[in-house]
Amino acid sequence: MAELANCQKCGAVFVKNIHSICRSCHEEEERCFQKVNQFLRKRENRSATKQEVVDGTGVSYDMVQTLIRKGRLQLRHFPNLYNICERCKQRTKEPWICHSCREEMKRDLANSEQQSKPAKRIDGEQRSSYRLQETLHKKNE
Repeated sequence: MAELANCQKCGAVFVKNIHSICRSCHEEEERCFQKVNQFLRKRENRSATKQEVVDGTGVSYDMVQTLIRKGRLQLRHFPNLYNICERCKQRTKEPWICHSCREEMKRDLANSEQQSKPAKRIDGEQRSSYRLQETLHKKNE
């Protein structure tokens, strides 16, 4: 069954599909992408900043930022375009989080998973050995 949703940009009701925005907003976003992409494909514009892209295309700053966040613009090809890491607020060529923050988060997640794992089960022979050691320890006290 089709799911109805409100467009995140204009608020219009639409039948939700793979996009979280309505068809008209999606088409507008696609037109903006085409303008920005054509602008940046020109050799003289490859070193443009976000503001120069805005000035040269007429596309809003927020839309350029949206295209970057969605990964539509490959920042590694454009030396003066960057994004701000959501975690550390440093410049990055990644859509949301810089490489070092992502690696740190991976390590933290791995550590928390390691800590939350239940202790290894001890087989009967090892359990007997532990009990014997515990008994001997108590007698020596």
